[in-house]
Amino acid sequence: MREDKRDGGDVARPRKEGMDYFSHDTDAVNDEKIEAMRAMFGNDGYAFYFIMLERIYRSSVPELDLSKKVFKASIIGKLMVDEKRFNQMMDAAFDIELFDRQAYEQRMVITSNGIRKRSQEVQQLRDRWRKKKDKGGDNSNDGEEGP
Repeated sequence: MREDKRDGGDVARPRKEGMDYFSHDTDAVNDEKIEAMRAMFGNDGYAFYFIMLERIYRSSVPELDLSKKVFKASIIGKLMVDEKRFNQMMDAAFDIELFDRQAYEQRMVITSNGIRKRSQEVQQLRDRWRKKKDKGGDNSNDGEEGP
């Protein structure tokens, strides 16, 4: 907890879940998997991948739950494609291993080893930052949650 200097009381900040941003390489369009999605679906393939990543990384776990029809409908709406096109893009993404087909077939979630790895790295940074903050270390980010 940090002290609120306005009234002298302790104010607990909510624990940050998910990520506010993620790294997006400036040459992502040249990645062979992204090129494959664009070859098959045009810029819809590019948008599909990065919109899915945005949804995944903002969640508290590094995956996107599509087990309920309403969740899937929400994503399809965000992508501005119909369900048939969405399913075609999902199949292609699984074929080229952008996402983990087994996780989807077993639990109806979208994730991948790379997504889990990047999310874990951010969580480890957060944990180190929190530990340092709890020990009275770096106070330069007062008022901010950290990574």
